[in-house]
Amino acid sequence: MEVKYYLKGTLDKAGFDRVYASINHPQYRTRFKSYPKGIKVRKADWDMEQQRVKGEVGKMINPKLDLIAEKVGELFEHTSSLNQKQLKDLIDSRVKNIEKSFLQHALTDFLKTKHTENRRKEYRRLLERLEKVAVGLGTHLGFEAIDLTFLDTFKASFDSLNQSPETKKKYLKNLKSFLKWSYDRNYHSNDLFKMGEEFKVRSVNESVGHYLKLDEIIKIMELELTDSDLVFYRNLLLLTIFTGQRISDILHVSKADLHFDTWDFISQKTGNRMIVPLKDGFGKLAAQIFNEFDYSIPKVHSKKGSANFISEKSLLVKLNIAIKKICKMAGLYREIKVKRRGVDDLMTMPLYSVVSSKWGRKTFITHHKVQSVDADVLTWIVGHEDKNRRKDVYDGRGVEEVIEEIKNKMSTVVSELETFMKINTTVHERKVSSSKGLGGKESSVRTKANLELLKQMSEEMKPVEQFVNSFALIHQRVENRFAS
Repeated sequence: MEVKYYLKGTLDKAGFDRVYASINHPQYRTRFKSYPKGIKVRKADWDMEQQRVKGEVGKMINPKLDLIAEKVGELFEHTSSLNQKQLKDLIDSRVKNIEKSFLQHALTDFLKTKHTENRRKEYRRLLERLEKVAVGLGTHLGFEAIDLTFLDTFKASFDSLNQSPETKKKYLKNLKSFLKWSYDRNYHSNDLFKMGEEFKVRSVNESVGHYLKLDEIIKIMELELTDSDLVFYRNLLLLTIFTGQRISDILHVSKADLHFDTWDFISQKTGNRMIVPLKDGFGKLAAQIFNEFDYSIPKVHSKKGSANFISEKSLLVKLNIAIKKICKMAGLYREIKVKRRGVDDLMTMPLYSVVSSKWGRKTFITHHKVQSVDADVLTWIVGHEDKNRRKDVYDGRGVEEVIEEIKNKMSTVVSELETFMKINTTVHERKVSSSKGLGGKESSVRTKANLELLKQMSEEMKPVEQFVNSFALIHQRVENRFAS
């Protein structure tokens, strides 16, 4: 019996080639090929004569290659009665047990636990970044290679590329999550993830005032638009503001998602079930826009190839361009402090030049915090994940108790909306624009009654009753989840 190792001859994006085992035995007329998952090397590190990896990298990989040859040899000694297929299956299963210690193989298994393609892409990008760091350090990427030196180099790579602290924070969070998951399942014994401080990113104030104030929302709504595309994009922005949801979820709304004055759907990003109230306040305004869309975003849901169709990716680009144009037309010149790549100090820029579709969620969250909506209720509504904390909060607490807490908090807060009401007492009647937007008419969300509703929300403290009533159903469903 003979086991030889070769390179497959195809490089991945990081410049690595796969190693495969060629297994031959006099009893069989064919060679068995088996690809140990996760064993990848650079061609320069491969010793063709010795069929092993050279240098420091080889110290980690070669023992695994030796172990595979040993295990395969043991199989041939005791399986002389098996046919070729049976032996091939047995070899692959035996090699698989050895493969489990390889980082790339563990990541493949880890990705199976992620329910959305976006989340899987995040971890694939993480692997690419880790492989580049390993190349820079002249080492093979494996669990044992990820030590403090490796982690420091990994973190420094974000600074060298002038990437934001938020980007670094996301990558470190994903790395820690993967290391813990694989450690708990005995893929490795590297407990670096337990050093929590090493995975934290120092908080940097990258933005000040990155949300739309109520008077700015009203200016956007009052703006007379003659371009039907701008009307369309304005309504998408308003939906993010009034629901607090990601634009990816808004673009995939359907009639089937509407249940009992709530928007009940599965998040495109997280795969989690989301329930958003549409009965009162901001939610009521969102419901009107959804109704005019007929619960289907036309440009996204049009048949591919038709004149009206636009891909989701292209739509997002056009949306952010349109939002900036709309806000400039509405006169939103409030100074905003931002941090740009490669610049240490915060820069001051006009609001319209930095606003984007992500501001909708920030606006929703900011205004509801001002109204003292319970933070954990808000977490559920916008879909931010903090499962352990949510369970601690909800477990053992009834709906009535949580509602009472919301009432008590709201009664002690002077609402930002109330302040706005005092300085904005007049709403001018606007003529309906001749432009045809959604459904061939100007959005009714811009009616005088709705503009008045926004201004009266604080005066009558409607948020107290509205949000208590709207969120009661959600609390009940949360309790039911934990109970089951």
